[in-house]
Amino acid sequence: MKTVKEALWQNYEDVEQQIKELSVESEQYGILLDERDKIRNQLIKMEQLNQDKIVKENQLDFEKQSELIRNGLSIATFSINLLVCVGMAMKTFKFDNTSAVTSTMGRGILNNFIPKLFKRW
Repeated sequence: MKTVKEALWQNYEDVEQQIKELSVESEQYGILLDERDKIRNQLIKMEQLNQDKIVKENQLDFEKQSELIRNGLSIATFSINLLVCVGMAMKTFKFDNTSAVTSTMGRGILNNFIPKLFKRW
């Protein structure tokens, strides 16, 4: 089965052949010229739609890649920040035998994380 584009090209060639066979003074000559122009315009529109489709597909692929990169960078940044924070917290917490925090920075971090709610009782 022929596609629409192939059918239009076949019609265009048929009309072109008929135009070549007619004389310029013929009444059908003008009608065939109009028909040929209509077919040509349809072919042009189909090609423009095809090009627009290709451009849209490329834009969607680019946006998808950009979103993946952006998400990957966000995850990497979050992971690195989390690892640095955990690493720094582990370095600052030095526990002795009674599990009391012995470093000044470690006590400050604990004081910031533990709610002040328990100090009221």
